[in-house]
Amino acid sequence: MPFVERIRGAFPDINVVVEDAFRAKDKVVLRWSATMTHRGDHLGMPASGKHVRMTGITIARIADKKIIAGWDNWDQLGMLKQIGAYESPTTSLFKERIVESVDSRTLGDWSTSRLRHVCDD
Repeated sequence: MPFVERIRGAFPDINVVVEDAFRAKDKVVLRWSATMTHRGDHLGMPASGKHVRMTGITIARIADKKIIAGWDNWDQLGMLKQIGAYESPTTSLFKERIVESVDSRTLGDWSTSRLRHVCDD
């Protein structure tokens, strides 16, 4: 399935706003933002119903009034996190490092166990 069909199928209410547009010689650059709701399963996972906001930059090369090449850069990982398809493993590693740091300072059993509880929340 083509990319546009997958995105439209997953986010049927997508709204893209062009924030900036520039032209230099044969290229056009767009900085854009998009808001949407994950309502379809076209990304290979069930719809989450979660609202997503993301940004990106698109560069298009133009010849004879047609786009002949294009490059996109957008936060795909951020989108996956917002719909619940990906959770960063560094979060738990970071929490463990905080607890290890406190343990090494020997603040006492109560303080260390309390910090573990706070980090787990």
